[in-house]
Amino acid sequence: MLLLRLLFAVFAICCLIFLVLGFMASDAVLFVIAVLFAVASVLIALEAKQRFHSLFHS
Repeated sequence: MLLLRLLFAVFAICCLIFLVLGFMASDAVLFVIAVLFAVASVLIALEAKQRFHSLFHS
């Protein structure tokens, strides 16, 4: 569970960094990378939620 929280934090920070870089450079590729990090963050959050509510979690 701690690993999922750490990964979520890392991906969320990377998302914010690439959003700022995308605005500063006006580069669409950096925006796409930021969106991919945001999607990864959402997937990790959903996985953490599923593991938290699972009856047979390890």
